[in-house]
Amino acid sequence: MNIPNLPSPEMPEGKSDEDNITIYEWGEKPEFNFEPKTHDILGKELDIIDTEKAAEVSGSRFYYLKGDLVLLQFALTQFVFETLTNENIIGEIINDKKLNLSSKPFVPILPPVMIKKEIQKSIHRVFGDQTYSIEDEDLNLVASAEHTLAPYHMNEVLEEKDLPKRYIAYSTAFRGEAGTYGKDMKGIFRAHQFDKSEMESFTTDETGADEQKLIVSLQEYMMQKLNIPYRLQQVCTGDTGKPDYQQFDIEA
Repeated sequence: MNIPNLPSPEMPEGKSDEDNITIYEWGEKPEFNFEPKTHDILGKELDIIDTEKAAEVSGSRFYYLKGDLVLLQFALTQFVFETLTNENIIGEIINDKKLNLSSKPFVPILPPVMIKKEIQKSIHRVFGDQTYSIEDEDLNLVASAEHTLAPYHMNEVLEEKDLPKRYIAYSTAFRGEAGTYGKDMKGIFRAHQFDKSEMESFTTDETGADEQKLIVSLQEYMMQKLNIPYRLQQVCTGDTGKPDYQQFDIEA
């Protein structure tokens, strides 16, 4: 269980994130003629983030989202789901990137946020002591929607003609964030609870690399539609997770 997956021959060798390779940058970084405020200060001034009341109710590393920020979160989530369920958009990206793939859209899923301990351990080995365990029950809280999405087809044999099977899942995630004290602690970073969407695709070994390129390209498409400047990075062996064969990060 402690042995990592073998990395792709294309994954650069390195020891840390300093050895990651920037493939390219997109968009122009904004310049301001004033000192920009951090998100935690803006959140308090606009009354859309409340960490103080959350600390009273739940303790540290929790937050209330309020008002327009809640509407923004659901608007962004709806934008993601509308994009990934649109076969025309997926087909256009496949043609643009010259990928030999089906344009089958992603199926929306709201997955369970509790998972049997042994299944989580075998499916995803990244979070370890960050996982919240439910005492006297064979259940953990998921640290990502992928934890209950990845084993969706466990104990099944899939017909190749039915592939790929693509899913987009939205759920709350729970993490102990062990060992991160003092890092990104202000505002809503490094929280014990947050919401996010996950893409998951089941496909053949032969099309796996192109499928990953599609997933990265879809993320880039949405970043560009939102006009958020970013850089696309190829992650090195020393910075990747244990299960990853090949990893790309989009950093805004």
